[in-house]
Amino acid sequence: MGRITLDDSRAGLGSFPRDYAVVARDDTGDVLAVDEQGKVWCFAHGSGEWMSSRLLAFDTVALLHEHVAFQEQFELPPHEVELAALRARQQAIRQFMKGRRGAPYSRLDAEGALEDLRTEIEDKRFWASKKGQGLAACQALGRQCEKALRDAGASGEWMCRAARPDGSVLAVQGNFAAPWCTERVADLLAPLVGRRELKFVQVSRPPA
Repeated sequence: MGRITLDDSRAGLGSFPRDYAVVARDDTGDVLAVDEQGKVWCFAHGSGEWMSSRLLAFDTVALLHEHVAFQEQFELPPHEVELAALRARQQAIRQFMKGRRGAPYSRLDAEGALEDLRTEIEDKRFWASKKGQGLAACQALGRQCEKALRDAGASGEWMCRAARPDGSVLAVQGNFAAPWCTERVADLLAPLVGRRELKFVQVSRPPA
């Protein structure tokens, strides 16, 4: 399923059946066409045999046009959109789908959109929670610690990341070869991390 553009051109369709009137295409390249009873079918492109790929899309052309008028709502909003706007979009899709049993194309688009919105809403709720805020703060602190190690001339590769889902522990990964042993690293980072617990992870053994 994909965004539909109304288009009655038969250009490039080769042996497309003449008893179907082309009315649109979607952005995957599939063709939507109407039969003699007024039902709209979706024909998958590139299958080699048009009729074997035919699936019912809409019971009527009117349902197709309603879908096209609404389809922008199926797209996931930008990530910076507020939680309330995501929930409003979720509700709008559910309301639109009420009574649309004759629109399987819409149903599939709606199911995909609602799943994307559910994931996005859960993600925003997590980052707005105390645990999410703690994790975000710990990740930001990790970047500061990495910069502090680089600025101090600590050799090797260093990575500082949250070691727990709530950000209560910061893991410092590095070589810890002399002179940058764990004690010296801890002393350097102490003014930044305060009382936050540090966990040291040796990623490669120092040379003998």
